[in-house]
Amino acid sequence: MFYFSFGDIAWFLGSLLLLVTTDFVNNSGGVAFVILVALMVVLIGLSQLWAYSEFPQLGLPQNSNEERDFLSIHLTRLSAIGVSWMSIKPWVKWWLFALNGVFFLATFFLPSAVSKMALVSYVATIPLLLATMIVQRGLTRLLGIAYLLTWSPLVFYLACRLSSDILGVQLSFASDRLLYAYSYTLLGFVVTCLGFDIYDLVRWVSGERARLGSSRENGIS
Repeated sequence: MFYFSFGDIAWFLGSLLLLVTTDFVNNSGGVAFVILVALMVVLIGLSQLWAYSEFPQLGLPQNSNEERDFLSIHLTRLSAIGVSWMSIKPWVKWWLFALNGVFFLATFFLPSAVSKMALVSYVATIPLLLATMIVQRGLTRLLGIAYLLTWSPLVFYLACRLSSDILGVQLSFASDRLLYAYSYTLLGFVVTCLGFDIYDLVRWVSGERARLGSSRENGIS
């Protein structure tokens, strides 16, 4: 079941890549069809993953009311994810709101290649984040892998566009000062985010795998 689910997610990511990197689909009807099919496929994949994760032998042990590294078994999977989100520190939430805001600003620069790449990279993270939260039954430091997989190519693309003509005409202050400033701002935010994610992944690999909101993560014995 995991293979089918992640195959569906791969289909979704491949569809986005097809739209942003090739001219194979070059009319509005074709683009709409590719997006519609991709959304249907990824929703099926996430639904399968959710159903499979609900089997009692997966995830949370069933022999106690609460394990310190998990959230209470009396919470549904959806409630556990909600509790985990609410446990995020306030400054992290403000950072995430600002980060999302910077990505949404890309819509003002459509149909530039930079804005398309930014929006596709942003959308690509969503199913990976949801899949990780579903399987983990909450938010853990493993979430950083979703950003690394989808935003590392964005960093490479922006760095190339700002410094050379390898992936398109080099961006400059003289040619388009607003897009130039936005590209640097987006690059700064994404690099900072990936720095946090790498730090979290190192901690996760080192054994800090508790769900946010659990008693272990909160330091309760």
